[in-house]
Amino acid sequence: MKLVVNLSSQGRNPTGLGAFSSICGDALSHRFQPDIIAGRDDPPAGTVIARAPEGIGIGDSRLASLRRARWLRSLQIGSERLVYSPTHHAIPGVSGQIITIHDLIPLRFPTQQVKQYLYFRHWLPRILQSCRAVFTVSETTKQDIEQRWHIPGERIFVVPNAVDKGFFSPGDAPGTAQPYLLVVGATFPHKNIAEILRHAQLWATEFRLVVVAPRTAYRQQLARLASRMHLAEKITFYDYVPKNELRDLYRACSALIYPSLWEGFGIPPLEAMACGKPVIASDIPAHREVLGNAAYLVQLGDPASWSGAFRSVRSHEANRDKIATMAEVLARYTPEKTAAKLCDALVDVEPKLRQHPRRHS
Repeated sequence: MKLVVNLSSQGRNPTGLGAFSSICGDALSHRFQPDIIAGRDDPPAGTVIARAPEGIGIGDSRLASLRRARWLRSLQIGSERLVYSPTHHAIPGVSGQIITIHDLIPLRFPTQQVKQYLYFRHWLPRILQSCRAVFTVSETTKQDIEQRWHIPGERIFVVPNAVDKGFFSPGDAPGTAQPYLLVVGATFPHKNIAEILRHAQLWATEFRLVVVAPRTAYRQQLARLASRMHLAEKITFYDYVPKNELRDLYRACSALIYPSLWEGFGIPPLEAMACGKPVIASDIPAHREVLGNAAYLVQLGDPASWSGAFRSVRSHEANRDKIATMAEVLARYTPEKTAAKLCDALVDVEPKLRQHPRRHS
C-alpha cells in the first residue's frame, strides 16, 4: 500500500492549517516514504507526483478553493494508494481517502465564510461517506463530527496540533514604549475581539492592544468600532506577519487574549505560553480541553470574570504559579507526539502501512 500525502492547500502565508500540514508532511515522509502532492512550500522528503500551481492555496484568492478542487480532480490517483490530507480539502473522485477536519466553525457561523459553509454543508458530507476514516485535532471536534454526521467514534482519530518549543520560546524582543496585550488571528467575528473593546475600561489605562489579522471585513469592522469608542489610538493592527516577527510579538507582550466564541483547538495560546506569556482565553470546550488551568479562562459577557483575569495578568505571583501548569500543557502538544499519533492512526486504518521501514531524520 502506497501512501499519498495531499499538501496542495498550502498557500503563501501559512497559518494554523499550514503549520499542522508541515508537521504531518515531515512526519510521514520519514515514516512511510510517501508520494507527495506538493503545495507552494518546499515539500518534505518523498516523491513529488504533482505540484500545485500558483493561486490555489489557502488564502491565495477568493477563487482558490474552486481552482484547487478543479486541479485536484485532474490528478490520476490509483486505487492502490491511500490518500491522506492534513486539512479538510479532499481530492474529488477519490474513494477511501482520509481527511482532517479541524473544526466545524463554518457550520456554527454560516455567514462568516459562505463558500466554506456551502462546502461543509453540501459537499463535505458526500466526501465523508466514502472516507475510510476521519482525523481531527481535539476531542471537542471529534464530538462535533460524531453528532453532526453520525460517524462512529471508532472511525474518528484525534491527532492534535503541536507547537515547536525550539522556535517559540522565551527570549529577548524589541522594547516597546507601552505594555501591550496581544491578539493573534482576528479574522472573523467568532474570534470575538469586540468583547475586548467593550471591556476597555479594564485595560486601556495601562495597556495598548496589538491585533494581528489580515484585512478582512471583520478587521475593518473592529477598526470602526474602536474609532466610535475613542480607542483608535490604543489599538495597533498588523497584517500577516512572518513567523520570526510573530515570535517577537509574543515575547514582548504582557499577555495574549483569545476570547473566541468557539474553537476546534486554538494554536496561538500555546505559542504564547511557549514564549513564557500568560493567556486569557474564553471558557469554551476546546480551551478547557487543551489549555485547562494553564490559562485564565473567562466567562464571556461577564465583566467580573474579565476583571479577575486582568488582575491576575498584572500579578507576578499569579503568573509564576502558572508556569508549571503551562509546561505540563506544552509537553502534551509537541511535534514529536503529534507525529507519533498520526503514524499510529494511519497504521490503525491501514495495517499494510506497517510494511514500510522506518527512516531516521
